[in-house]
Amino acid sequence: MIGRDDHRSRRWFPTHAALLAAIAARGFADLNERFAHSSAIDDPRSRLCRMAGDYVEFALARPQMFMLMFRHDLLVGSGENLRATTRPLYGQVEALVAAAGPVADAPGRALLLWTNVHGLATLAANRSLDVIAPGVDPRELVERAVGTHLALGD
Repeated sequence: MIGRDDHRSRRWFPTHAALLAAIAARGFADLNERFAHSSAIDDPRSRLCRMAGDYVEFALARPQMFMLMFRHDLLVGSGENLRATTRPLYGQVEALVAAAGPVADAPGRALLLWTNVHGLATLAANRSLDVIAPGVDPRELVERAVGTHLALGD
């Protein structure tokens, strides 16, 4: 039997997907706040390293939130426009890769870099990185990934 409070909370979130999307939106806002700290860094490579490191550290500090934020299969149709948040975040990566130039195919390079960093963040968040490479510092891997993706084809 559903209690009176259960009906009241249903008015706020009409579906489970809407509730999860609201939680994910909070996570994106928190991540965006972390990225704001790197805005004072002028050098694009250094700023990319900082943002990528912040991304992985966010995943380590809040693994469940991080995983939820990228579960588009659960969040689709929620009514929350999460793309309005995620596209500008990714746009920053594209702009910084282009600014770090000269980089051939900056949009493609940005996508490869983001998928590499996201993979590192996911492995770190679910503690798989500890299993396959114990003692490896994720921030060091992030710096190497940024350097590698910016140097490819130069």
